[in-house]
Amino acid sequence: MVGAASTDAAATNGIAIGNAATAAGGDAIAIGGNRDGADGQATTATGPSTTAVGGQAIANGPGASAIGWRAEATAERAQALGHLATAQGVRSLAVGENADAQSDNATAIGNEAIANGIDAIALGDTSVATGPSTTAIGVKPSQPGRAQRPSAGNRRQQPNARRPLVIWPPHRAYVLLPWARTPTRRATTQQPSAMRPSPTGSTRLRWGIRR
Repeated sequence: MVGAASTDAAATNGIAIGNAATAAGGDAIAIGGNRDGADGQATTATGPSTTAVGGQAIANGPGASAIGWRAEATAERAQALGHLATAQGVRSLAVGENADAQSDNATAIGNEAIANGIDAIALGDTSVATGPSTTAIGVKPSQPGRAQRPSAGNRRQQPNARRPLVIWPPHRAYVLLPWARTPTRRATTQQPSAMRPSPTGSTRLRWGIRR
């Protein structure tokens, strides 16, 4: 316990360093200060094995970690790393300034990246993945000069349903579409770049690119 009003009450092996920092839980670690004094938010680690490092960082949940100014990890084993990063779901991961992983197992990596959906993955500056098991890679397409994103919709997903992988390079959008797992016919010679069934009649899952 180091710093004015720092506390590690009710914490076994807890460490609290900084003005008003609080470590409340076994092996909890809180390192950081309260920027606005008694009226502001303090760095707080609540729960066993939690870690909060940075001014006003909050880790609340077993095994949660929040590192960065006002970073928040508010669920079991949630990890938030970066200025204002937020991890709200169980086992979620947010890395980058203002990155936000809102659901269980969601991953948001990049400045202002948002992953909103169970198992959703958003990679890249301002990328957005909305819906269960969706993946978005690259910059946000609504920016000037960027490709317009096709609507992902809110279709209900079956547990084993095939889902597209949406990729956002700077000036063009690509959608990788899986082949259906059904018996296929011999390929034709039309449109060499298009997706075609397997000539062997197999039921393997194949991918193609639609521009």
